[in-house]
Amino acid sequence: MGRYTEQELRDIFFDALDFFNDALDSGITRDNTVLAFFTPENGLDVYEQFCREHFPKNLDEDYKAEGYFQTFAAQAFWGKGQYGVMIRADIDFPLPELHRVFLHEISHLFCCENEIE
Repeated sequence: MGRYTEQELRDIFFDALDFFNDALDSGITRDNTVLAFFTPENGLDVYEQFCREHFPKNLDEDYKAEGYFQTFAAQAFWGKGQYGVMIRADIDFPLPELHRVFLHEISHLFCCENEIE
């Protein structure tokens, strides 16, 4: 178990998104962003369900590699005006580091929307 509940992680993520939008007005909002929470143990199932529902093109990625879900704290997804982030539920980062992780993922979303056609 991490130091944060899923609701706390959700609140911290959307606080980071508000901060990001104060600077860049990105168009990424609470309404067009979906979050999913995983642990290394259930990551494969969460990833597949999340992608089937929201980001099917990501099912072509190499996500079945051994240990894959131990390698990241959060991962951004983008597709046709919808955004998503999978967040590791057992994350134990201090709050400032968690903010950096979330701002990093939000930056990925922003770049995908603005740099990829």
